[in-house]
Amino acid sequence: MGGVLEIVSYATGRMLQNRWSMYDIPKPPTDDFSFDKYISRRDPHLGWPYKDQLGSKRYNHRGARPCPSCENYPGQACVSLFGDSFTQSPQPDHLTWGNLLADRLKCPVDNFGVGGYGTDQALIRYETITPNQSEFVVLAHYSENIIRNLTRNRDFVTYQQWYALKPRFILNNEGQLQRVSIPQITGEEYQAWLDSSQDGDSFPHETFAPGGAAGVTLLKFPYTLSLLRNLKDFRMQAKMRKQPDYASFYQAGNPAQGLAITQKILERFSELAQKRQQRPLILLLPSKKDLKHYLKTGDWYYENLYFNLRESLTESGVQVLDFGPHLAQALKGRNPEVFFDATNHYVPEADALLADYVAQTIKDIQASTQVFSN
Repeated sequence: MGGVLEIVSYATGRMLQNRWSMYDIPKPPTDDFSFDKYISRRDPHLGWPYKDQLGSKRYNHRGARPCPSCENYPGQACVSLFGDSFTQSPQPDHLTWGNLLADRLKCPVDNFGVGGYGTDQALIRYETITPNQSEFVVLAHYSENIIRNLTRNRDFVTYQQWYALKPRFILNNEGQLQRVSIPQITGEEYQAWLDSSQDGDSFPHETFAPGGAAGVTLLKFPYTLSLLRNLKDFRMQAKMRKQPDYASFYQAGNPAQGLAITQKILERFSELAQKRQQRPLILLLPSKKDLKHYLKTGDWYYENLYFNLRESLTESGVQVLDFGPHLAQALKGRNPEVFFDATNHYVPEADALLADYVAQTIKDIQASTQVFSN
């Protein structure tokens, strides 16, 4: 009887893995991209973009995305954008919201968004890219990126071996940000980390490894016990609550401290920008799941972050922009699906709305500043 139960439990575990409700050891790459090749190409501080990608059709020599409209406007960039693929944009160069923003403002815009980035990497990129003398600097936080801010190895949450090792921030005993550098490990150590054959203490500050703060469980014998342990997995918990997997990390009591860490990241960006005599803007970008949830309940999964930032940054003059309500209003009764493509990124219409939203905010700030100075 016990043998039958174990067979059924194993089959159940495999089903949960296929439904993204239980950890599955990341699958190796299908091409010949090896860990050694990755090490030879990677950025030693951020992970990616790779060193040989700079100065290509994808990134210019400084690491910004090509901006065709910027060629029409002389001088240095008036705005610099930092964030993930939603900042970088999936559109052709001429339709990215960064390029459209350049046309709206009649000045060059540097788009330093990078696909796969956490808000932590975007902050570090801002800290390290010099010179950067843009009047406005924007750090965009896409709601799902609270998960990326809690990992040093994004492969744990994509279940693919992209060798996506990265730095992250933790909170020290005083509640302040402390940077944890990108893991310096061998290919053998990387593989051992994924299949949990080494003690988790060998790779500290990882939320999503088996046995970590997110309740991730490896499917192993006895399988029945693995299934019971998996009830604490963050993705399994999200399925039971009928929420996206990132939603619980926006709660103040979550042990991974995702809300506090993400808030501190955005606050550090604002403080540094002001020290550099630049004008910081914090931009919150909703996912399709956020938009649908708002239309149903009137709430945003990430709203705790928005309210916390408004409270902590308003006094210092930093604007916190929430694109969610603007996007919801633009629906005008349509299905939220119209603003998202097959990869759940924004479509060109949404990118254009985002460019309009940010451009109008910047124009309003410039106008109010001029009135005040007069």
